[in-house]
Amino acid sequence: MSSWDKIWVEGFGYSNNFFAYIGRGWSYAVAGLVIGLMACYLGLAERSFNALITDLAKFLPWVGVAIALLVLSMLLPNFIDRHLDTLYAQGQYLPVVTISKILKTCYPPLQGDTEFLRRMAEAGFYANRSEPGAIEFVKGLESYRRKDFIRAEEYFQNTLAKQPQNFLVREYLTTSLLNQGVAYFNGANSPTNHQTGLAIERFERALQIFPAHIEALYDLMLARAANGEFDRSASAAREIIETQEYPQQSNLALLGQAYLHNSWASYHDGDIEKAWEQYRQSIDNKAWKESGEAQE
Repeated sequence: MSSWDKIWVEGFGYSNNFFAYIGRGWSYAVAGLVIGLMACYLGLAERSFNALITDLAKFLPWVGVAIALLVLSMLLPNFIDRHLDTLYAQGQYLPVVTISKILKTCYPPLQGDTEFLRRMAEAGFYANRSEPGAIEFVKGLESYRRKDFIRAEEYFQNTLAKQPQNFLVREYLTTSLLNQGVAYFNGANSPTNHQTGLAIERFERALQIFPAHIEALYDLMLARAANGEFDRSASAAREIIETQEYPQQSNLALLGQAYLHNSWASYHDGDIEKAWEQYRQSIDNKAWKESGEAQE
């Protein structure tokens, strides 16, 4: 990565996926704002340049202060987080717990930082100040790291019972179930025995914990199709199509497969005309809008 990318990703804590997700909306918003301001100032004719200079003199200092506060609010928590590593290495567990709690409240992104929460839980254990479920979470992380997903699921379930609002635990629990389902689907014990029933059960449980989870829906769609449940596979495919309406950059390959599974269901139902239309959608995204208009 370039130095600037490192500042954004490592310094500010953002990922490239984050910018890819929102990039189009931000670019349109900035372009629209610039065009609108140009129109306003050009409409002032001879006074346009003087008006621009006057407005810049008024607003630039405040913009500078706002940017400085924004940068400070993102950099300072990361500096403190690095300092907590030093305190933890020195065995100063109580300050680590105290500062971590304050920092987690003031800087919400750290609530999704696995290493931050692991360090806080371990320091709480050594200082006899551990939160309910924190040790279970660390045990779950260790089991997850060893790919013992059944044991990890048990630990994460216990943690979630004590911390029902912890979204990171919910995510790890869902992923543990997904990994179990994939292992069953791939036939972990025998290459000829795809235990699709158990896989489907794991994927459905994952969706109960994390509704509309795109990977769980995709795996469920494939497993149901492999099990001959074409109507139910198409149902999962339709959920995928609905969820992909919201991101600004839809996954075209994923949508193509979802439409293909819809086509299979229609074909097995004997509706050849509809199956052909849905098959066209799987290979030509121009047909998506046509189908939506026809359904309306």
